[in-house]
Amino acid sequence: MDYSRSGFPFRGNRNNPFSQEDWVAHIRKLTDEVQEALQHLPVQRSGTASTVQSDLPLQCAKRLERERQQRLQYFPENLVRDPAWPLLLELYRCRAETIELSVTGLSHATNIPSATGHRWIDELKRAGMVTLSPSLTDARCTIVTMTNEAFKKMDHYLRVIC
Repeated sequence: MDYSRSGFPFRGNRNNPFSQEDWVAHIRKLTDEVQEALQHLPVQRSGTASTVQSDLPLQCAKRLERERQQRLQYFPENLVRDPAWPLLLELYRCRAETIELSVTGLSHATNIPSATGHRWIDELKRAGMVTLSPSLTDARCTIVTMTNEAFKKMDHYLRVIC
């Protein structure tokens, strides 16, 4: 077998081309490469076990919003508009990224007219999906936040579909 292309050190002895030290050095090199690659994965340590923590639901929410924006470039707005869904996606994204968002900012971020945004935010509040609270930095603003229960449901949904 020709190992010359594998990156493994070749000694030239046909009967035993690799010494034990060569094997150990090669395995250490591979181990280092694997450890380096693993360091780029987001890991959450829990006791003695490690679990890979995925940003998949957040990435999925962002992708769904981009897809919605793309649809608006091809079809009339009234055919692809559903105000509640883009509001929920944006609220999920903001909660996942710990971004504070005002009621007006939410309407603006989702390209929904302000009055429509307010009506749908009220509907989401009645459904227990969002809470409203005064801004700590601007008395004129009301902050809208996705509830824990809504966030869990959205997170589960996004994990299932993505």
